[in-house]
Amino acid sequence: MKKEFNEINNLIKNIFYSTIVILLVGCSTSRVNFKNDQLIIQSSNTTSVYNGHLLSRHTENFSTLFIDQKILQLPQGDIIVYEHARTDLQYEFEPTIHRIIKYVFETNKMVPVYMGSQLAAYQIALPNGQWLNLLAQRSDTQELYFIYGMSTSKFNKMIRGIDENAPSAFYKNVIKLNKQQAVQSRWTMKKVHFIPLVVPYTVSLFR
Repeated sequence: MKKEFNEINNLIKNIFYSTIVILLVGCSTSRVNFKNDQLIIQSSNTTSVYNGHLLSRHTENFSTLFIDQKILQLPQGDIIVYEHARTDLQYEFEPTIHRIIKYVFETNKMVPVYMGSQLAAYQIALPNGQWLNLLAQRSDTQELYFIYGMSTSKFNKMIRGIDENAPSAFYKNVIKLNKQQAVQSRWTMKKVHFIPLVVPYTVSLFR
């Protein structure tokens, strides 16, 4: 009886540890970060680092959603925006990233340039008709990152840093941001809570 109990106990432990391993393997190492004047874009086994001087910072709080926007200047003078959005622990983003971009940037024209497991590159048409280069990274259902405003040549370099076989962006004439009007995303209370872009968090083993 004791032997059977030990065997069952060992079986449960093996299943538990196997599940943990599967979850860890399934987790991507894709991430973006800005720290110490360096923009870091990491995907799989590649890491690209770009120098960027912080010009200004803006935060917004929608109670269920927190937005941190940093306006950066690259060494060549390009102004870009690094944007981090995270939900309250009891909430999560309503899928998909495509839908979030559509409403946050108020676009009806979106051209996917590169689609990785969690890192994606788009060219989107803004309400004024100008095109914007956008990198989007979503590591889980409660956090996402946007990097946008790069020239198309810089955009293509960033994409190739993620995947050397990635295609090139089509539109060359894109919006050039200035530090006074750099932020192009439009987060509002109505969008966050009534579209909605954020919903109560649900636990699932199949995420």
